[in-house]
Amino acid sequence: MGEAPIRILSWNICMGGAKRIGRIAEAVRAMAPSLVVLSEITSGRLDEWGAALKAIGLSHRSHTVHAVTEVDPYGIIVASAQGHVVPAWQSPGPFPNRAIRIEHRGLTVMGIHAPDTKEPASAFYPWLREVAATDLASPAMLIGDFNADVHGKGIPLARFFRPLIEDGWMHAARQLRPEADHSSWWGRTNAFALDHCLMAPTLAGRVIRSEV
Repeated sequence: MGEAPIRILSWNICMGGAKRIGRIAEAVRAMAPSLVVLSEITSGRLDEWGAALKAIGLSHRSHTVHAVTEVDPYGIIVASAQGHVVPAWQSPGPFPNRAIRIEHRGLTVMGIHAPDTKEPASAFYPWLREVAATDLASPAMLIGDFNADVHGKGIPLARFFRPLIEDGWMHAARQLRPEADHSSWWGRTNAFALDHCLMAPTLAGRVIRSEV
């Protein structure tokens, strides 16, 4: 028998999770990921998240919450059932709370929560493009909340996101289901695909399923 597939879940849990932490953890349990990337974690909720994730079997945890600031108070947690390692980035990031790079079962996963306004995005995206380039030829993916897209009218920050696609990063869900609606954010009058799983070309024939 071969090794079980890796199931990765990315979720922007919104403003720390607050009273929803227990319910979110139960929803994560139901989806049975071997690795989960959670963004918008606040420092005041870190211990609660650690306990909630451990209770559902995701006892190995890394995070960027130590790098949050009063101006930018959200970090990322990565948790796994079978362990992972956190290699150093090739260069320091302009927003170290908004990206984390781990290795899990032969796969490099970069958890992303990109800035949603022009000035910080203009610094974050060129840095991400540079450091991610070294992983483009290996089994690697960028996954999380990018607050950007290249499809549709009125998409914010598309010009910063587009170079990642031009470099060769492939949108996993659009490769597998090009006709589907991949929107992950809904307003009163429109919907945008702002959350993505971008995979290196070497994973193109290995990803079984990808969906919002």
